[in-house]
Parts: sequence; structure tokens; C-alpha cells
Amino acid sequence: MPLSACANASSSGYRAAVADAACGERVRRPKAAKLASNAALRAVVEQRLQEKWSPQQIAGWLHRTYPEDEAMQISHETIYLSMAEHAKSRSTAACRSCPARLAR
Repeated sequence: MPLSACANASSSGYRAAVADAACGERVRRPKAAKLASNAALRAVVEQRLQEKWSPQQIAGWLHRTYPEDEAMQISHETIYLSMAEHAKSRSTAACRSCPARLAR
């Protein structure tokens, strides 16, 4: 039996649905996103994005500007993720108020 199946097996054997739910619980991150919990970092990132900097440029600049301050450093992947989540929430809100959707 594969190691992942062993980790998700119970006394009644392997159950895919139970294993999937258990995996989902283990993956959840209880902490808030770094940009959501750090207003100063969020302000700097937003300013640089408005100036048309790429997430890679922002992450590199932060690392050079704040080498000793972990709170002011972020990866470009985290910036991209935050941008995607923001775009998704905006499009969802726009769809909710769409007249065509309200007519359904």
C-alpha cells in the first residue's frame, strides 16, 4: 500500500472520501495572508504595482531594501496569489450585481 494510503487508512480500511477530507483539513493554513496582516507591506506592494512594477521586481526590491526585516519581505508568488484572489473577488462581486444575473 502506498505511503499516502497508509496515512489515510482507518480501522475499516482506505476510504477515498474520508482521506480527501482529512487531507483538506491538514492543508488548511490557519494564519492570515502576509499582505492581509501587514498594512505597511501591503501599502508598499500596492504602490509599486500601481507604478507598473512586476511582482518579481517588488520582491527583489523589498529583499534588498529590508534585508533584516522579515515582515517587509514577500515572495513574488505570494504577490501573484494575492492579485489573483483580489481579481476573483472583484469579478464575483461584479457578477452578483449584473442585471442579466438578476433577471434569472
